[in-house]
Amino acid sequence: MPNTTNWGIEYPNGTTAPNVPAGLQAQAESVEVALNAIALAPMIICQKSNGQVLASPAWYSVKWDTHVHTQGITHTPGDSTFIVSEAGIYQVNTRVAFNGPNVTGSIMGSVNGIHKSDIYDDEIGGATAWPKPQIIQYVKLNAGDALEIVAYANVANTEVSSQSTFQLAKVAGF
Repeated sequence: MPNTTNWGIEYPNGTTAPNVPAGLQAQAESVEVALNAIALAPMIICQKSNGQVLASPAWYSVKWDTHVHTQGITHTPGDSTFIVSEAGIYQVNTRVAFNGPNVTGSIMGSVNGIHKSDIYDDEIGGATAWPKPQIIQYVKLNAGDALEIVAYANVANTEVSSQSTFQLAKVAGF
């Protein structure tokens, strides 16, 4: 049977003798495959359940220790690295909360160990409002690429709060 161009949904060919049950089953199965590509796209949602201390003013990999939901992205709780299973455009949505007054907290995406200055945000905290920089960015990743969020605080022994969250989801193929 022929398929639609974009989604590969099968439809009966006009020269084929009608076999309505088989044609409908094939069409239903091809629609299910197309929907699964969307519904089961790689994604992960993580949180920090423990604080992480940034000992000195340097870039540190943020370690994520609680999975809220995961499918198609490899990550071990307590580690910082997320490995994607499929090539595509991914949305990174992360917020890293720093504990401590008068801290400048910065976060950046790192792909395969290379810091990406185009995936960067920082925020200056005050006496009562501590920094919580956030990244909402699209990034093109290949299958097997490793993504990390790295954090920097200008004050030694600043803790990364358990209020921090991380989400990575494939939003389009390429």
